[in-house]
Amino acid sequence: MQISIKRIKIAKLFEVDRWYMAEIFDFEELSDSRQENNKRRSKKRKKFFAFLFVLVICGTIFLVCGMYANKRVLNFDIKTFTQSVINNITKTNTNNSSQRFVPDEVSSFYEYNDYIVQCKSNEVIYYDIYFKKIWNKNVTLREPVARVNGDYLAIGDIHGKEIFLLQGTNIKCQIDVGKEIINFDIARNGYISVITDTKQGKSEVTVFTEKGEKVYSHVFNDNFVISAKYNSNNKQLYVNKLDTSGSEVGTVFEAYNFTDEKPIFSLSKSGHVYPFWGILNDDSIYGYSEQSFVSFDKNGKEKWNNEFVNGVYGCAVVSDRYPVIADADVSTVDNKMKVMVKILNDSGKQKNKYEYGGNIKNICSVDGLICLNTGYEVLFLTASGELKGKATSDTEILDVLCVKNNTVVFKIKNGIMISEI
Repeated sequence: MQISIKRIKIAKLFEVDRWYMAEIFDFEELSDSRQENNKRRSKKRKKFFAFLFVLVICGTIFLVCGMYANKRVLNFDIKTFTQSVINNITKTNTNNSSQRFVPDEVSSFYEYNDYIVQCKSNEVIYYDIYFKKIWNKNVTLREPVARVNGDYLAIGDIHGKEIFLLQGTNIKCQIDVGKEIINFDIARNGYISVITDTKQGKSEVTVFTEKGEKVYSHVFNDNFVISAKYNSNNKQLYVNKLDTSGSEVGTVFEAYNFTDEKPIFSLSKSGHVYPFWGILNDDSIYGYSEQSFVSFDKNGKEKWNNEFVNGVYGCAVVSDRYPVIADADVSTVDNKMKVMVKILNDSGKQKNKYEYGGNIKNICSVDGLICLNTGYEVLFLTASGELKGKATSDTEILDVLCVKNNTVVFKIKNGIMISEI
């Protein structure tokens, strides 16, 4: 019985990336009949607004003429008023039609170098922030997933065998991995770390250059690898493995170079699983879970470990430098339990904070801002804890895709939405 429970846990943790992607990009396919119905409803709406427009103008003229006849109008400019009505109707229609982008098939969206990238099973499309098509490429991918780092965009076929590496609109290489892809990541220099299924062990990690050349491969026999990241600064490969050797499932972080089979260091965290982790500017590693937020240096020495006492809403990292925690804590102002957004320094100590009195859905960092998602409103904070602005929606917000000037792009259940801050 104990073995069965452990296997279920392993399966769930091993598929965490897929579940996360499925939750974010839960699009609904529209059938031909539904598309036709949408077209008919769109025509009816246009007729309705046209009728409403004429009705408002006629009613306005009738009202003004009646008031003028009774000498109750003083300095009333019917031309200005009519133009105001026209502008309001036009503005409302334009905003409603441009705020949402609903794909006609299952898609995933990403932000890359000021582009909005749409990945479909048969096509990759670049849009500008207002969804004007800029570039496209026909592909054949069963389950496309993208990874972005600096100037590079990698699009891989999860459970397939191919990965495309792009730099802008230039396809740098197309890699045939040769084995089933479980997960992958891209470094700032374009190196791609790929986790594949293998018959020789539990997981295999292979590293390819930006030209598609294989430079390193390692088979792991002891534990499954959740994810792997190559650090182009110190030329080391970091892996995040599930530790199933004890009574509780845990995490093992390891670092490798391309010359030795043995790891440079191996850091075990029993009873803690860190599916979300990354590399900071100073080459240190961070990882966070529902229990804690941990950081250790490039030699595997733990720098700090923040345990969540009252529960956590989420964690993020601003500009690959400042770790951010959103957890429940008692306010020093009114002694009430609130959401505390805590911005940490390199030592894991709180340097700034922001208090929020409601509940939040998640937290992320986009374009140097901390995005606090409450579900139907997003608060934008700076790294100093200052509230810069808000954006609201009548549709539930799943995540924040990008922020440019005063325009924000949200991920929603049925697609993408544009809003102003």
